Amino acid sequence: MQITTLDGIFFSAQKNDISCKIRNDFLVFVEHQSTINENMPLRFFSYAAEVFNNLIKNKRDLYKRTMIKFAFPKFFVLYNGNEKEPLKRIMKLSDALGGDSSSLELIVTSYNINYGINQPLLDRCKYLNEYSTLVDKIKNGLSNGLNLSESMTKAINFCINNDIMKDYLQEKGKEVFSMFRMEWNIDEAMAAWKEEAMEQGMAQGIEQGMAQGIEQGMAQGIERGMAQGIEQGITQGIEKGRVEGEIKNSEKIAYKMIRKGMPLETVQELTELPLKRIQEIANSLEN
Repeated sequence: MQITTLDGIFFSAQKNDISCKIRNDFLVFVEHQSTINENMPLRFFSYAAEVFNNLIKNKRDLYKRTMIKFAFPKFFVLYNGNEKEPLKRIMKLSDALGGDSSSLELIVTSYNINYGINQPLLDRCKYLNEYSTLVDKIKNGLSNGLNLSESMTKAINFCINNDIMKDYLQEKGKEVFSMFRMEWNIDEAMAAWKEEAMEQGMAQGIEQGMAQGIEQGMAQGIERGMAQGIEQGITQGIEKGRVEGEIKNSEKIAYKMIRKGMPLETVQELTELPLKRIQEIANSLEN
């Protein structure tokens, strides 16, 4: 097996989760997701193009008559978030291309690996089953009122005592603890930041909407009715203010996340700002 995981796909600090070549038969790409992302086929497309390019040692071979052959690629997502997802579903790149797969297609198989949902894949793979158990124990601790550190400590101790990932947790327990703590802290921070952004956006939207709504309502004149004009203006103003407020606060969130050293692709995925704007914010911090 040859590891082909990438460094620096879109920006220098980013990489895909796992990719490897098994003998010369398969080139396997795997991404772990705790949130639903419908753009995984497009992301895998970018990863695969880079991996294929890296596997071509002599770039001049691209211009030769002889065909360059690769192992057959397979793409998988392992999902363990809190939103409801089926045991297995298929995601297609062609869905982002109007449904036409005649010229380009990439198919991703997404598996829900949450504990206790009768996922056949977990029955066939001991390591995934044990990982799913660990995550479930952490979630149970949090739902029962424990803080994050207490939940992780209790879950790790349970797994070690019950011979679940025992050797790995005894050797890498501190790394596992740090990894989960970072993941959950990011989720909590994002929830708080989005709540703050919504509150500020609504406040700005109402203020701007009232002013703009009255102005637009008066301009529409008596024919359509001042009452109707004001109502429509207020609605449009609130929506505009909300959107502008969310963008502004998303940029503030991105600024904080970049300063903390988070990968730019992760910042883009969580804030949903354009990649170009994320890069501009990062560049401003460097100057």
